Amino acid sequence: MDKQKLIWFGIIPIGSALVMVLMNFSGVRVLSQIIFPVFEGMYGNSQREFGLLENLQNVFLLATLGFMVHALFIKSTVIEKVAFFFGALLTLFIFLEEIDYGLHFYEYAMGISSAEAAEERNWHNVGDRTDMTKKVM
Repeated sequence: MDKQKLIWFGIIPIGSALVMVLMNFSGVRVLSQIIFPVFEGMYGNSQREFGLLENLQNVFLLATLGFMVHALFIKSTVIEKVAFFFGALLTLFIFLEEIDYGLHFYEYAMGISSAEAAEERNWHNVGDRTDMTKKVM
């Protein structure tokens, strides 16, 4: 394997995730707040959506979406275009699910307390859908 590809697609992602895990569990409040910030009165699971790890994941999903759309326009065969079109739709769906369709940003901006926050925030965290989705994947 090409060393440069190994660095870009292996060492950097694994290394950055490992650093963030260590930051979160370091016991140093400032470092763990970067990964999992805590806001007063905000729905508990929404707080992590503002952290570095979650937002880095969102950046990767947006980059993947960009690559899919780019490939859609440069590929020449219909089957490739169809595959990248559906790949882009799936990536967009995953991105929207991961950001809870922007609900946590809305609740934070509007000052909605945890008592008033929506309980069902996205499709994949309702009922047994998470387990079902994992089995399909």
